Formats: sequence, C-alpha cells, structure tokens
Amino acid sequence: MTSVLPLLHTYQLQKLKVEVAEGRLQPPFTALGFRDFLPDKSAGEVAKELQSFLDDGNSLSGLLCSLEWLLESRLTMKAQRPKTELVWTGEQNPEQPIRDTAVVVKELFQRAKQSILLSSYSFDSSIKTRALFTPLAQRMEEVEGLEVLFFLNIQRKWGDVTESEILVKQFSRQFREEWWPGSTLPQVYYDPRALERTSGSSRACLHAKCILVDEQYLFLTSANFSEAAHERNIEAGLLLDDSRQAKQLSLQYTYLREEGKFVPLFSDEEGEVTP
Repeated sequence: MTSVLPLLHTYQLQKLKVEVAEGRLQPPFTALGFRDFLPDKSAGEVAKELQSFLDDGNSLSGLLCSLEWLLESRLTMKAQRPKTELVWTGEQNPEQPIRDTAVVVKELFQRAKQSILLSSYSFDSSIKTRALFTPLAQRMEEVEGLEVLFFLNIQRKWGDVTESEILVKQFSRQFREEWWPGSTLPQVYYDPRALERTSGSSRACLHAKCILVDEQYLFLTSANFSEAAHERNIEAGLLLDDSRQAKQLSLQYTYLREEGKFVPLFSDEEGEVTP
C-alpha cells in the first residue's frame, strides 16, 4: 500500500507528530481525531495507515520515530534545494514584498568575482543606458581579469533595407561611444539572423533576458536592460543561487558562440575604448 504521509504538507506532518507524541491522538486511530488539521479524506487515510502500522506489531514509539525520520528527510531536502527569489519591477503588494529588479541587478554586478554573462533584447537611450552600465563598468575596473560577455540583439526596423554590415557598424559605434561608460569593453556578441532583410522562416532574434554571475547566480527576467524595465514597467523574474542551472545555461551560450551562431561585435583591437 502506498503511504499517504509523504503527500502531507510539512506543517501537517509536524502537527501529526506533536499530537501523537503529547498523547492528544491515541490508538485506536480514527478519522475524527485528525480532522482538526487534515481534510476529511486525508484524515481517514492517515488514521487507517497509522493504525495499520500498529496492527502489524509496531510500537507507538516506532511510529513516532518513523514520523520524525520523514520530517527530517523533508527538511533536509528543503535545505538542499537551490535558493530561489521572486524579483519584480512595478508597484508591489505591501503585504508580500518581492525583491526589486534594479537592486538585484546592481547586487549581481557587485558580487561578481570571475565572470558575468548578460543577455538582453533591447536597450535605452544613451544617457540612461550609460547609467545602468556604470556599476558593471566599475566592477570591471575593480576585479582584474573579470570576464564579461554580452549577448545583444541588433534590431532591423520594419522596412529598413540598410546593409547588415552598416547596421552592425552603427550599433558598434553607438555601444562604444554612447552606451558604455568604462575604459575596457566587454566581449559583445549578436545573432546575425535578426539582420536578415526578409521576414521568412530564417529570420529570428535574440530575445532572452538574463544575467549569469560566476556560474553560480542566475537571474531570469522579462526585463530588458532599460531604465523603464528596471524602474517602472511591470516585469517579473527569478533569481536562483544554483550552480547547476547557471552552468547549464552558460554552456548553452558557449555552445552557440563556439558554433558561430553568435558573432563578435568587436575585433580584438577594439578591447579598449578610445578616449
């Protein structure tokens, strides 16, 4: 017979153990005694299972040990789960505060010791973008050898027939001269499929919005890298402290980069911003 105890909520298991240990629930067990903290159906199933355990010759102390083991296993598994936090932009429910997008992004930049991967679909005007990038540029100055990879979308406006090479050069110039506030450029990559002039099945865009730090922290969000997305829009995201998931997503970007699906925006000679 399949046990129903693992299906109970943790607080229900804790209540069950306390009630039995303190003698408020005693054999023979019936559904009536469990209905104060369990639904009617669950109360009957739990009472039947506990009584069957005793009828098989097990002691009440053995029952308590089994409940304690189940609880400890549950709490151990919970402690080992990756830490996940909700992240939000916009007005919040004061009774259920959620972490703020702008604050989380700045904290991630300041936390980085080895690497940062940033992926975004769109950006703000130059002044606002420089302000958003400033904490990251400062961190690059503070941490020698910090690897910073950007994966960005270069958009072709509807009806624009400009040569792709020209659009890439314009984007590169704007990034270096208007958006980036630091003296050392990050490594920037883009998906060339977004620049195709036809709207056929081969055209696509880089739409993912995420930040990876040290292959340990992973921020997945609906927010683009813009002031509105960080301060005013309604945006939602998840911040994970999970090296396995962070590494897995990092490898996805690495694979596409090594396969030539993502193309470098700058040449090797452009690693320093011209004063």
